[in-house]
Amino acid sequence: MRLIKRLFILTALLAVVGLGIWHILPDNVSRRAHAAGSSPISHVVIIMLENHTFDNYFGTFPGAYGATLPQAPNPMPRDYNHGSEAALSAIDGGKMDHFEAHANVQYKQSDIPIYWQYAQTFGLGDKFFSSYATSGSVGN
Repeated sequence: MRLIKRLFILTALLAVVGLGIWHILPDNVSRRAHAAGSSPISHVVIIMLENHTFDNYFGTFPGAYGATLPQAPNPMPRDYNHGSEAALSAIDGGKMDHFEAHANVQYKQSDIPIYWQYAQTFGLGDKFFSSYATSGSVGN
């Protein structure tokens, strides 16, 4: 407990000293330091689509790391199994190779033009994967 209290006091003192030094710096130094850390990015919007893989929507996106799959029917004939055992089987230790066949399909740009417009205009995370298999059912 004493160590934590000492660390807290030391951190607080360093913060106060740091703020005091920052306050007495000339304005041009403060502005340069702020400008060096600025970014043209003003917003980050993340669109996550439940029950779809990257390849379902963007597997054929130019320059993306994706795969070409059979054309998705419209409408889909049925949903696929979302249960824990099915998810673990589909993930297959990271191989990602046991998904139900009717789930391994792909939409064309013309099927989902708004999403493709977002990807063309902004950014696209083609190597982003969830760190959790499902909404809490897997492994519990």
